[in-house]
Amino acid sequence: MGSYRGFRSDGIADMPSSPYLCPGDEQSPPVGPRRSRMPKQILTGDFSPEGYFVLEAFADASEAIARVARGFAQVLAEMDCDAVVLAFDHTKDWSRFLAAAGEALTAGKTRGIVLESPAALPVVAHGCRLSGAGALHFCSSPLASRCVGIRFLLPDGSPAPESVAEKIQRAASDAPATSGGASLIRAEFLPSYMEWARKLVGASSLRKMHLRLLVDACGGLGDRVLEALLGAALDRLHTIYGLPLPNFFHRTPIPMPKEAHELGAQVQRGRWSGGILLSGDASGLGLVDRNGDWVPLVAALRRVAEETGLVLECLDPLDSSWLRSPPRQPEGISSEFDGSRVVLGSRGRLRWPGLAPAWDGLLSVGILLGQAGSRIFDPCPDVPFEAQEIIRSDRGPLPSALEIAEDLEIGAAKLDAPTVRTSAYLGQTRGLYLSWNDRNAWASVEWGEGQEALLVRVLGSERETAQRISTSLTSFLAARLGH
Repeated sequence: MGSYRGFRSDGIADMPSSPYLCPGDEQSPPVGPRRSRMPKQILTGDFSPEGYFVLEAFADASEAIARVARGFAQVLAEMDCDAVVLAFDHTKDWSRFLAAAGEALTAGKTRGIVLESPAALPVVAHGCRLSGAGALHFCSSPLASRCVGIRFLLPDGSPAPESVAEKIQRAASDAPATSGGASLIRAEFLPSYMEWARKLVGASSLRKMHLRLLVDACGGLGDRVLEALLGAALDRLHTIYGLPLPNFFHRTPIPMPKEAHELGAQVQRGRWSGGILLSGDASGLGLVDRNGDWVPLVAALRRVAEETGLVLECLDPLDSSWLRSPPRQPEGISSEFDGSRVVLGSRGRLRWPGLAPAWDGLLSVGILLGQAGSRIFDPCPDVPFEAQEIIRSDRGPLPSALEIAEDLEIGAAKLDAPTVRTSAYLGQTRGLYLSWNDRNAWASVEWGEGQEALLVRVLGSERETAQRISTSLTSFLAARLGH
């Protein structure tokens, strides 16, 4: 991915990558200082060979942003799309895009809005309310700091991407040149997301791949994509292995677990055909089957695994023990199928090559398909070193996670310049996550009960490196708390 500096001065945290990755994102250049001067051009556009359109603007150019937003609103008023994906970075100016998308949602021009970044939370909190909030989704941003992305997920037969992007470009083309932090507007045009999901797993034979979805408790778009991915993957397994499949992957709204009993009664009355019910917490994930019974998602996927040969590995990312021990094969699954694995995680980090962490309030589902019997990934690197420290504050209440994150970014050089991110659940910051990708080391900083102490945990594959990181990080935080 691009270079994630982690936090900005206004308290907005960068997030890890999106399932909708643009070609070339892996080679994105590092983002410069926030106030660095940029070329004297407010907007340029070009099409990549892959067919997505790139517009460059400036984060501090309010008039230019307003013009682009007007073009965006005009486009939405003239077309129908399955969903609009917005990757925010700056809340004040880019709220215009959310407002335009909200109007399109109310008018029935789109059926879903995906907000890619925590900037969405303060935007909504500051009064940008949307009708039909059930169609609002949160996921992480694929773009580096100070970037904004717009993506339309279009049904078949929609206008060509060029015509849509050109309208947005024309609306902003006469904006004045301004210096400031650069923003990127990328309009990527995908086919209908259901068809897109099916194509991803519809290979002629099983092959190594991973698919990641980030959805929250609101439901809707994420549910349909999850349904398509799981359904298509299981269909492939059914075709190859000839095994029966449970039929509970149907579209439903996504109530919270406390509503499961009432929903079960509705299923029994014939109002629901069964479906995937997701919340933001792994303990509340589950299904209502065709009999109206609430089935924990872990148990449901285990049942799928038993019937299809998929190996299921469920991880609690807040428990680091899975980093140190090999994955356990669920009982009742033949070893000849251990090359195909479903990994389910929530509220934390999932680690395997090529897959960025998942975060609080988000469900990350990876479906990795490989030839039966092959070992296609190992999420358990050798981590011989783990250190834990508790730091108590001598200055009363602890600083917020965002405040400490900003301090960490300023002092990143003292910590060998880690990647710093928050883990937040529905707007409540739970902690910080630091990674040193080139050193195979990770650290978490969690706020203790009563908000009176910090728990610092460091994991590393090299004892000396991890010990040095633990010492410097603990010293840094202790100094911040007044020790």
